[in-house]
Amino acid sequence: SLYTQLDNLESDADLERFANELRDRFGSPPPQVTALFVTIRCRRIARELGFEKLILKNRQMRLYFISDPESPYFESEIFNNIMRHIQTQVNNARLKQVGKNFMLIVDGINDMDEVYRFLDRIEK
Repeated sequence: SLYTQLDNLESDADLERFANELRDRFGSPPPQVTALFVTIRCRRIARELGFEKLILKNRQMRLYFISDPESPYFESEIFNNIMRHIQTQVNNARLKQVGKNFMLIVDGINDMDEVYRFLDRIEK
């Protein structure tokens, strides 16, 4: 039931309240739980930015854009801001298209904390 509650949180404030409740109930969380909270934050930001899927494997992050290439998302201010950020602020990223899937690939990402910092910079 805790995972279900965690999955239904919609904001960082909700996540912080949930973390405080867990601390009150169980004490200081182990590093794995803290990492899970970072992962949840990353997933929320990625969704807000229009990514359907996020994969971190072998120091490479893959962010999959909305799968419908005709989506108005690709004309949106959010998408344009992501493209501007990649062109001006990031030197380890590239865009790739495989079939209908359009993705952003970023090399040299070691852990979810780095994923969070990357997504947070784009979001701002």
